[in-house]
Amino acid sequence: QWVNLGAGLFFFLGGLLAVLAGPVVAFMEKDAGALVISFCGFIAAALGAWTVYSFFRDRGWRVLIFPNGLAQVRTGKTTVVPWDDVTHFWYAVTRNYRNGVHIGTTYNFTLQGKDGQKLSFSNGLANVEQLGNTIRDETMKRLYPRYAAAYNAGETIPFGPLSISKQGISNGKETIAWEQVKGINLDRGVINIQKEGKWFNWK
Repeated sequence: QWVNLGAGLFFFLGGLLAVLAGPVVAFMEKDAGALVISFCGFIAAALGAWTVYSFFRDRGWRVLIFPNGLAQVRTGKTTVVPWDDVTHFWYAVTRNYRNGVHIGTTYNFTLQGKDGQKLSFSNGLANVEQLGNTIRDETMKRLYPRYAAAYNAGETIPFGPLSISKQGISNGKETIAWEQVKGINLDRGVINIQKEGKWFNWK
């Protein structure tokens, strides 16, 4: 976070300098094109200001884990979410590479309660990977039995653009029966569903 603060201040101050320098250069060189410097400076300053704001917003940001749920403390506000109240959980881990070299991992975890309120956790938190794994495990214990019971009762279970039922898998336009499913695999976060008799992936 301190590195982000330093970078934010650098972009903010450098951007302001560029905003002021643009008109001066344009006047001295008698070239209106130099005003592009001011435009670029404005973007840099805005980016820097947002980074500095995010630093102070996230200072003191904590998530406390308890046997029956979690509590988030952020900007002086405490939000408590019991595990039994969680209805959805999104788990996103992106490993970033440059020229084949791993340069970092981005974590984004979001849970939603019965009241529709969402809480999101990202790299701004220390030990965010451990937090995400804990939330995943605790919510899985409670969500899986609910969905399994609903499925066995004949209900349709939605998963974003896909849904499943005893009839098969649906993409909203077409439903293929389970016996038509040739294979399902997960590749780099993308679910590929193969249908019998179809050359390419069905979805």
